[in-house]
Amino acid sequence: MTDIVERLEGLTADGHTGDWMDVVARAERRKAADRRRRVLIAAIVVLLLAVPTLALANRLSELLVVSDERSEPPTPWIAGNRVHGLGDLDERRLAAPLAWNAYSFPFFNTSPAVGSPDRRLLLYRANDPPDAFFGSRATPILRLYNVTSGSDRVVQRRAASFAWRPDGALAYARAAPGGWLHPGGSLGHVFVRPSLSQPAVRWTSDRARYTVVAWAGQTLLVGAIADGSAKPQRGEGIYALSGPHQARKLPIGGVVAIDPSGELVFGPMTHDRLSKGALTYRVVRVRDGKVLAELDLPPSAAPRSTYDGPSSTGGSWVGSYIVAAFASAGTELRDALVVLRYDGTLRPVHVFKLEPDSAADSGFASAPNAFHSPRFLDEEANEVVAWAEITERDGRDVFLASVFLHCDRTEKRCRRTDALPGTRRRITGGSEVWQPAVQAFIQNPSRPLPE
Repeated sequence: MTDIVERLEGLTADGHTGDWMDVVARAERRKAADRRRRVLIAAIVVLLLAVPTLALANRLSELLVVSDERSEPPTPWIAGNRVHGLGDLDERRLAAPLAWNAYSFPFFNTSPAVGSPDRRLLLYRANDPPDAFFGSRATPILRLYNVTSGSDRVVQRRAASFAWRPDGALAYARAAPGGWLHPGGSLGHVFVRPSLSQPAVRWTSDRARYTVVAWAGQTLLVGAIADGSAKPQRGEGIYALSGPHQARKLPIGGVVAIDPSGELVFGPMTHDRLSKGALTYRVVRVRDGKVLAELDLPPSAAPRSTYDGPSSTGGSWVGSYIVAAFASAGTELRDALVVLRYDGTLRPVHVFKLEPDSAADSGFASAPNAFHSPRFLDEEANEVVAWAEITERDGRDVFLASVFLHCDRTEKRCRRTDALPGTRRRITGGSEVWQPAVQAFIQNPSRPLPE
């Protein structure tokens, strides 16, 4: 050791670097190379993780051109108490208009009107008294309309949200005595009837504000929100109920769409609009709650506050494709139609907005609510229909009216219907009170459905 030290001291004293300095230089080069390698690996990992997000951001400029050609309504629908496109008659009348549709969760794909598989029955939500707009006077009820006979009867009182399984099982959230009644989540419990003629069985253990969302196979998906001391034991969120008092919390905060088999569910990670400044979507397996895929919205879509965060008005899932719409004030995703694909990974295919000039010519002045509650119409997931609103002028009066927007995602073109009957309302220039009729598709978000 002494000889080595003396040698090094001698080399330094003579002003030579010798082999020692060469060793040091090689070591420094190796360290620099290692650092570069680690930085490169980290960059590659970040890039791979960011690919879906970057792809979504790059597609924010995709535009749908609105054609001058008009479309016929492509699906049965209701406005108020008028039913259109159901059976061989142009219009049918219900005993009561649809009830106001206000959800407590920002990501629920529920329906106030569901048809039976044979199209002979229609189950819908109404109010008692029928003319009561949402408020303390209104008691939400479920009514059953028979398309063949025209009969219309009450099935359940003090119930708002519901899900009708194709085999006839009916689930609904019913308010407890003295419990708060609200279309978006009544304070009470969830009940299931094996059929319309059989008595109801309570499936929940804890009283909370429940919203019945849909059936996923034989499993019932339910949203739960705390209300004071009444709260679900495992916290707020989405629960999978497989029977009485058999509830599992899923790692998902809302239900936007269920896959055709009823095995997978797509929705946001939390029931809050935002989680740590971002919005993450998940594909979750219902039977065990396993998260199979995730996708973050891009930073460019981050809102200014939690109150204008992205929220979805629902969607649908056909094959490997998912369509969802966003109503997001203060973000680039405002009034955007998003098409995703899930084949083991979740990735964006399109992020559409309406082309401004053609949209303005067709009455979409600023594209308000351009893609409400979108759904696929075909098995190839090319055609999409959604509710939309147009602006009409008659002299100094300005009206809003609802239309269907019928789009082809491969051709990137849309046609709209004429203003739908019963949906036109004055917003300026008159003394009328703005109280629009509640409108809805006749659809069933539960899966699987019969062929």
